[in-house]
Amino acid sequence: GETITPTDVSGNYELTQGFQQPEVQILTGTITGSPFCAGATISVPYTAQGIFSSNNVFIAQLSNSTGSFASPVTIGTHTGNSSGIINATIPINTISGIGYRIRVITNTPAFSGKDNGVNITINSLPAPPEQILGNTNPCNNSIQTYSVAPVIGATSYIWAIPNLWTGTSTTNSITVNVINASGNVSCKAVNICPSPATLLSVVVNQNPVPVIIGPTGVCQGLNVILTDNIGVSWLWSTNSTNPSINVTTTGLYSLTVTDANGCTGTANHAVTIYSNPLPVITGTGISNYCSGNPATLSVALFSQYNWSTGAATESVTIPSNTPNIYSVTVTNSHGCTGTTFINLSSTCPPPTALGISNIAKTSAMAIWLQPTCVYGYIIRIRKQFTNTWRSEERRVGKECRSRWS
Repeated sequence: GETITPTDVSGNYELTQGFQQPEVQILTGTITGSPFCAGATISVPYTAQGIFSSNNVFIAQLSNSTGSFASPVTIGTHTGNSSGIINATIPINTISGIGYRIRVITNTPAFSGKDNGVNITINSLPAPPEQILGNTNPCNNSIQTYSVAPVIGATSYIWAIPNLWTGTSTTNSITVNVINASGNVSCKAVNICPSPATLLSVVVNQNPVPVIIGPTGVCQGLNVILTDNIGVSWLWSTNSTNPSINVTTTGLYSLTVTDANGCTGTANHAVTIYSNPLPVITGTGISNYCSGNPATLSVALFSQYNWSTGAATESVTIPSNTPNIYSVTVTNSHGCTGTTFINLSSTCPPPTALGISNIAKTSAMAIWLQPTCVYGYIIRIRKQFTNTWRSEERRVGKECRSRWS
């Protein structure tokens, strides 16, 4: 050690007591984790002996690949005056080698410690992939493929994709399912160590949400128009490519729209075509209305009624001697309507002949179908090959039997 002789304030030597300064030593500890990749973070432990100033800096240095510190590289520092650990980073451009060493030096006082004493292996990084090729504006829920050109010396690749996306690969291309989130697609080439990452920024386009406008139920005979108000192209389940379609049958109709970004969305719309009611007028006094009696007209149960008389009930009474064509329009529970008519006439229709039988030289029997409103007939009879007619009155229900001479 060095002997220190203090002096007094006047500068004269005054030996009071000699003492010896402790010897400075720095020992670099064991470096664990070898082999390392260039760019790796390592811990450098060191033991310091001696007196160091409070602003002293411990500096970790990396040798060349043969262990020489002729041109050392600083890989980490720690300010202090006692033993500790330096968090260091191997430079990313470090070449491959198996003879690297690490030492710790100080600046106050300036002192170089011994190296770690064991060779360290460092592997250089392969070149990063060139640009990533692929869609930078994919649609949500679409399948996309991204790729890089093969990197010389790379044995595999590490891909990273945005959160929520799915897909894995160790080759120079990856197929993914795009799910909602934007972010970066990255790729590293791997030999022993992974290269720096190459990034591709991706913004996900959300899919359009078509809204089919139109009724869900209509009456038979009415036009049903389904339409969409978004998108730049359309494809209906009917194969129509128009924004609107006419529907005439019950069914589930689907629409796929494509927006300006090429993204698609699908919607469904159910339509029911309701049958129109078919009312039938029944009642009393209809068949013999011409006899001077009133008639009661009725239809089956519906939600609403509208008679031509103005009545809004299920049944309506028509006074006698008011012949006319009467109608009723009914509405069912779906709001669909149907109309029917009936002709109440005070004039009886003519009978329908059914045939003649029992023909003899002086007699014959005629049979006909009589309307219910008939209560009697006037029958005209003439003998064959003559022009002489004879009239006879017969009541309803009587056969017409005639004799002639």
